[in-house]
Formats: sequence, structure tokens, C-alpha cells
Amino acid sequence: MKSNCQYGAQHFWKMISLARQLPNNVRKIVYKEFSNNAYFAHPEHRLLTMLHDSRKHIRELAVRCILGARDKKTKHSGGLRFFKLPKLNFEAADYIDLIDWSNCVVTEPPLTMHKDLKEMCKEEQFPVQTFEEFPCHTQSVEQFVKLISEATMKVCGETAMIRMDIFEPNFKQGKNFQRLTTRDNISLTPNIQYT
Repeated sequence: MKSNCQYGAQHFWKMISLARQLPNNVRKIVYKEFSNNAYFAHPEHRLLTMLHDSRKHIRELAVRCILGARDKKTKHSGGLRFFKLPKLNFEAADYIDLIDWSNCVVTEPPLTMHKDLKEMCKEEQFPVQTFEEFPCHTQSVEQFVKLISEATMKVCGETAMIRMDIFEPNFKQGKNFQRLTTRDNISLTPNIQYT
């Protein structure tokens, strides 16, 4: 799994493209949640992903956008940057089209502030950029992804039995989970009593 921040915009776009297959009533709810959590659709995150893209023209576009943001920053220096969530285009064919670039303020991503991008423009070489490895989600999310992945690997096929003992070592109150014997009665709701 590509869990670095430079893949965040691609992951976000992939979730949106997969959500298009949902029924209309569910899609409406999911799209609302995507809009409320559109942090990886922000231009800064998308520029990071664009600098790491395999397509040279996308990397070149990202470099030119960042250089333009640097020029604006020097002209209008001072003041705070506001991290405003962009309006999403749910019909985008690629992650670079998730937002309308003309309706948003493009600022330079902090991870590119130390890079000399003018040299790349002079040489017209736009190599794939790599960044420090910052995760695109929290540690708790990573732990649950790992846990669910392990559980999924143990449960494969229609005839497989679901064993709750795979969860017990990972939860303090695992003994309070209801034991399941078939796929027909799956309910992962804990039976926890608070005292």
C-alpha cells in the first residue's frame, strides 16, 4: 500500500471514482462526506502528487504552478495562509481535475519550499520528485487497516468459518465480542457493558 503523503490525492480520487458505482441514495451521503473531508483535494496536496506523477507533462505543470505560487508569495508576503477545502468535481477523469484550478488560491506545499525548481525549468527536465515519508493517514488508521487486512486474509471463500479469536489479542475486551460461526450472522458490534 502506498501510504506516503505524495499519494494522498490519488487515493482520494480513487475513492471518489469507486463511489460512482454506488446507488444514488448512498452516493449522495458519501459525496457529502468526501466534500467535508477533501483535504487531499487541496491544491498543496495535489501538487505534491503531481510532482511524483509518472507523466512528465503533469510534473511540468506542477513545477510551473509552484513557481507561480512562489512569485505571488513574494509580491504579497506577510499574512496567514488559509487552508480552505475546495469544491470537488465528482465527475473528474483524473485526480488533477478534482477541483477548478481557476477558483482556488494555489500556495506552495511546505515540502517543496527547499527544492530548487527553477533549475528544472531551465533544463526542461522534470524528474519524479520524492519527499520525506510522511503518512497520508494517522497511526490508528494504519493499525486498523493492518488488523482488517489480517482478518480478511484469514476469511476467504464462501465456506470459510469466521473465527473471532483473530481479534482477541488486539482488543482488551475481545472476550466480549459475540462468537460467530457462519457468514450469515455477521455482526461486529461489541457486547460491552460499561461499569
